[in-house]
Amino acid sequence: SLKFDHADIVSTNSQNREDIINKLQDICQTTTSGVTPDTPKLFIDLVYLMKTADSTTLKSVHKTLTSDFCQDNIYRTK
Repeated sequence: SLKFDHADIVSTNSQNREDIINKLQDICQTTTSGVTPDTPKLFIDLVYLMKTADSTTLKSVHKTLTSDFCQDNIYRTK
């Protein structure tokens, strides 16, 4: 399990939500053929975005992506 220490970083929930979804989509697209040298940086960026999100935003991201996220890369997203 992961434990996050939430910092006092101000960002809007809707913008943060979109940034997280966009970063996840970037990771999905760039790992279709396998892990690339850019993958660790993308993952670090994703973790940073998630650390700044509140629980409502994270739940919203999860609900949005649960059904049909990353269909072209389904082998790596199971």
